[in-house]
Amino acid sequence: MQWARPWTWALAATVSLALFGVVATRLDAASLAAAAASFSWPLVAAGSALLVAAHLFGALRTHLIAERGPFTTAIRVTAWHAVWLIALPMRLGEVAWVVAMRKAYGWNPATAVVCALVQRLLDLAVIAAFLLLATPAVLGLGRDGAPLIAAAAATACGLALAGAVTLRVWLRLIARLVIATGRPRGWRLRVLHHLRQGRRWLESVHHRRIMRLCLMPTALSWLAVFGGHWLLCQAIGLQVAVAELLFAAAGSNLITALPVQSIGGFGLMEVGFTGILAWFGSPADTAAVAALTIRFATWVGTGLFWLIGLLSVRVRRGVQCRSPAIAGGLLRQDEE
Repeated sequence: MQWARPWTWALAATVSLALFGVVATRLDAASLAAAAASFSWPLVAAGSALLVAAHLFGALRTHLIAERGPFTTAIRVTAWHAVWLIALPMRLGEVAWVVAMRKAYGWNPATAVVCALVQRLLDLAVIAAFLLLATPAVLGLGRDGAPLIAAAAATACGLALAGAVTLRVWLRLIARLVIATGRPRGWRLRVLHHLRQGRRWLESVHHRRIMRLCLMPTALSWLAVFGGHWLLCQAIGLQVAVAELLFAAAGSNLITALPVQSIGGFGLMEVGFTGILAWFGSPADTAAVAALTIRFATWVGTGLFWLIGLLSVRVRRGVQCRSPAIAGGLLRQDEE
């Protein structure tokens, strides 16, 4: 991808490796041996299948909100979006997602940006709802709140600094995306025109109550994600309460959704998931193994869904190629 400059890759890779190193320090031979002894491949396969189902629900939401093209188009766009998210730094997969929706559905840049923003707001709202749902059950589980407050303050400062740098990169990319669609002369009028079209699309979506319809697949998608995380924790023998796991999974995914300097959120999710479960009293080494297992299953689930997207496109193309011959045969039968 030409959007990410070398310094962006270097900074994101450094942050990801540093965060992963923090998690790796919690691993030892005893914890790895215990996880290997209780490891269950069927549970890992079931957890990966739930992650694939989460992508399918995401594709359904894109199909509902776009109201254009067949469902295979939404699958292809969602599949590439999932691959870009785990491969590009600083959440630049979101910008690639905007470009993919624009090309797939024939939208102007502003409409594609608004569509991506609406879907991301739905995701954040559902994750926050799950987090608040689990909060009453986990209140008071921490033994000492002072270290948590200090860690939260340091994390907030780091995220604010990373967000400032990321915002500068994102604004530059979005400006190029909007301005590059027309001639340099009169680009302000073109930007205003695109923004008006995006606003009309958003008003149309609100008028047709598409947002309420998309809320269900969004909730099912994240429910499948959290269910997959629970199965993967069971696969390595990590016994944790459902409320604690829900809080840790929702919190780590909420942190990963921020556009900070990391490659695909690698290291960021592992630190958040391990830290939250360790604060609740789970063994830090087992929680670290669970986080790594979740990362592995996420890559597997994304790869499987990407293959589904490729196969769906090929099947659709094959049907389109055979349809003229089928139609011609039916016409000849009618003539006979």
